[in-house]
Amino acid sequence: MVKAKSNPFGMSETDIAKLSKLGKDAQSTVSIQTPRYPHQHRFTCSWCKATTTQHNPIRQSNVWICNICIPGTGSSATLVDQGGCTPHGNNNHRHGIRTHNGRIGCIGCANLAVTSTSSGEVKLSQVKTVLSEIENKLNKSATKKKKTQLEKAEPYIRSGLGEAFALAIVRGVDDGQVLDLWESTWWRQYPEDDVLIVSVLEGEHSEDDARTINEFRGEHPELALACIHKHVTVNWATMLMDSGFEEHPDAVRDILDGGEPHIVARIRRMKVDKKAMPPGLGAKIKPSQEQKKAVDKDAERRFMVNMKAADWAELYRTHLKNGGTDNTRNRDKILTIYENNWISTRATKKELNEWAKLFGIRGRTKMSTEELKKSVRTKASDIRSYVRNRMG
Repeated sequence: MVKAKSNPFGMSETDIAKLSKLGKDAQSTVSIQTPRYPHQHRFTCSWCKATTTQHNPIRQSNVWICNICIPGTGSSATLVDQGGCTPHGNNNHRHGIRTHNGRIGCIGCANLAVTSTSSGEVKLSQVKTVLSEIENKLNKSATKKKKTQLEKAEPYIRSGLGEAFALAIVRGVDDGQVLDLWESTWWRQYPEDDVLIVSVLEGEHSEDDARTINEFRGEHPELALACIHKHVTVNWATMLMDSGFEEHPDAVRDILDGGEPHIVARIRRMKVDKKAMPPGLGAKIKPSQEQKKAVDKDAERRFMVNMKAADWAELYRTHLKNGGTDNTRNRDKILTIYENNWISTRATKKELNEWAKLFGIRGRTKMSTEELKKSVRTKASDIRSYVRNRMG
């Protein structure tokens, strides 16, 4: 379903229409028959609990309801689902009328008859207005919160810590785990918003667990994502790798699809350590769209690593204006851009200039940092298209 960018929260017209219908249903009004006691009487209203003397109050058996709670004869009021009151299976007991002081009186208990029901129209424009107001408030709140967090994180950032890492500490994530990750080197092949790095910065995984996941992430991206999203434990994944599945990515996928490890190993005639093998999952892990995209990206990266010289030569010829030089250093640069979601948010102007030079981007020396970043990302997107086309 295509989402309209102009709508609040990026919602589709269909989804907003659903909300509009819910609002319409919620604003049902009812006209009720109100049998009245024809004389003045002093009583305590069973709904608002006020003691009063009135003409023509509602009386049903021993139940008295004042004219403030239900004014006039044949009055209309907002119908609310007050829940919980279902004697005798009468549907009227599911509904009540909200009184002047916020109490809800049960229509069924007072034997009030609903004579007609009408629904108030809630226009799409009204729903959009309300949603837009909520969205604006949330955005303002988030901006204010981010500003406050940045102010608290400033001492750590000035000391040399990355912004995402400093903010994680401010949010209350264990500073030891955050700094362990910052001081290690294995994660620097990824951008700070990579799903594995984020899992540590949000306190979902320890640095040690993330490093372990990274060790098999290249060959087993589906297993890595299953660990990151906690469909399986890191310990379970490690047992599977150590028992003899490390060199068999296809077999690991079969197990994530619900296959029993010992059966898959036997069918594939694999040499495994049955005693070290973990139990099966019992059901297929269903990855989210986000996980599928991450797996696709890992597959593209692996394809690039294994590209033949002829493929690299064509890449240089078609996407690098000055032809480039096909060597290990330049290939690593291109792979780095690919890994870092095209360009890391921490990229310096010097780094951007180096990539712009590799890509043969004209006028790069006169560009601002943001202009350079945009140009390099555009070129990197072209490379991604080339890779995907080569993969078929």
